[in-house]
Formats: sequence, structure tokens, C-alpha cells
Amino acid sequence: MKTIIAATDYSPAAENAVTYAAALAKHFNYRLLLFNAFSLSLHESNTLLPASTVSDLEAKIKTGLHNKQQ
Repeated sequence: MKTIIAATDYSPAAENAVTYAAALAKHFNYRLLLFNAFSLSLHESNTLLPASTVSDLEAKIKTGLHNKQQ
């Protein structure tokens, strides 16, 4: 089965791209894989972050991707 990968940062432009990718996937009976990535600046990566901060960020991203599935 073929797969379409749609990257999202939850911006309005990305929302449009995900909607378009979803329509294509449905039309051609392809799988749709939503992808989100983030990066920490060098300063942030050298800072001691509490695990809860990273967990909260991960939860926010998962929630956003889950909402796109529906």
C-alpha cells in the first residue's frame, strides 16, 4: 500500500496541506502518515529541563496529531 507523508507544524498553511493530503489519500486509498518534529536551540539543549517540560511538549504534539486524525 502506498503512503502519503504530510508534515505539520499546526500552522494554517500546514492545516491546508494536511487537509489536501488527506483528500488525496482517501481518493487513492493510500495511507496517510502525519509527521511533526521540533528542535531545541543549542541554548535550550544545554539547559537542564525538567522531565515534565519535555513530557508536556510531547503530550501537546501527540494531542495535535490525534486531533488531525479525526
